[in-house]
Amino acid sequence: MALFLQNIAVFFLASFPLYLYAYPNGQVTDSCVTMTPSHGVPAQTSSPPYILSLDKNTYSAGDKIKVTLGSSSGATQFKGFLIQARSGSATVPVGSFVTSNSNSQTLTCTSAASSVSHTSSTGKTSIDVTWVAPMTNVTDIQIRATVVQTGSVFWTNVASAKIAYVPISTPSMTVGNTSTTSTTVKNDISTSTLRIATTSGVQRTWALGGLLLSCGIMIASFLAF
Repeated sequence: MALFLQNIAVFFLASFPLYLYAYPNGQVTDSCVTMTPSHGVPAQTSSPPYILSLDKNTYSAGDKIKVTLGSSSGATQFKGFLIQARSGSATVPVGSFVTSNSNSQTLTCTSAASSVSHTSSTGKTSIDVTWVAPMTNVTDIQIRATVVQTGSVFWTNVASAKIAYVPISTPSMTVGNTSTTSTTVKNDISTSTLRIATTSGVQRTWALGGLLLSCGIMIASFLAF
């Protein structure tokens, strides 16, 4: 009897779907760090039949980039996914996401809306989301995804091209030049004033010298009489 019950248990477990611990509703916050679903089987090691494409490969603080997860053939469906933006080997998501369709939702992985996942296990061939760059702690990043084709077949190594960070250029400062110009003008004015003052002083000196000379001549003429 015991052997019969054991065989029944083995048959039951073998027949039960491999996605016993999966999340068809996409609430996969348990996988925020590893980006690996709890399906009881390892990820595929072959090249994934899915790609992440971007509408641009550079960004500045606060920029928005359209991200498309799709089949490389255009026909291979997938049931679930988890998308994040990461820098290098870091496991903390960078920036946030915005969704605009019923097939995707944002998740909180260390910060609000830092990840995107599916809302159901319905088959999909592509999904569009928008990544919003952070205002601080910016660096080169990649969009990364785990894509689930079936309960036992999934890939964790789907990655976009690198997105290079480009600092926002600031206009050249003109205050310093204005101050320099003002100082130059002031210096020019001061120099001109000094020259005028010097010239006036010389003119006064000559005038005083002429007056004294005239007085001396008058006195000498008076004494001569």
